[in-house]
Amino acid sequence: MHPPIQPGNAKSVRSLIDNTKGCISALEVLSTPTQHWDGILLWVFTTKLDSATRQLWEQSLPNADIPDISKMYEFLGNRARALAGGSQQQHPLQIQHQRQPEKRIQAHHVAPSNGSKCKVGCAQFHPIYKCPTFKQNTPQQRLEVLKRNNLCFNCFMNTHGAQS
Repeated sequence: MHPPIQPGNAKSVRSLIDNTKGCISALEVLSTPTQHWDGILLWVFTTKLDSATRQLWEQSLPNADIPDISKMYEFLGNRARALAGGSQQQHPLQIQHQRQPEKRIQAHHVAPSNGSKCKVGCAQFHPIYKCPTFKQNTPQQRLEVLKRNNLCFNCFMNTHGAQS
């Protein structure tokens, strides 16, 4: 299934046209009749359009009759050319729906050293998350150990503390 087109992206519009025409051609090669599929294909097309393009499509229809699929191909071809050529001024809906920069959460993983003595007090040299005594504690007891030793609640390291 083809993804929805990206607002203001001519390549995305062209890809939708090419993908759909390719699928229809493949069905025709397999002797599957597609001559009466215009209504279904138009519905599929409109579900893939961004809101600005869908609004322009609706405005281009002269009446409530279901148009031929060739009208959609013509409309989308014109839309792709306008977007690629820059002659299409941005519609207010396009400005509103432009993608915002993706917010990314970054995390840093530090492997604990096996050479440090356990913070729980079992006198062994292993990270706290491997300590059998620490693992047997209740969650509340573990929290107290972390607080008492100023360890991070997430990674159990003492290079930075986590506030409760």
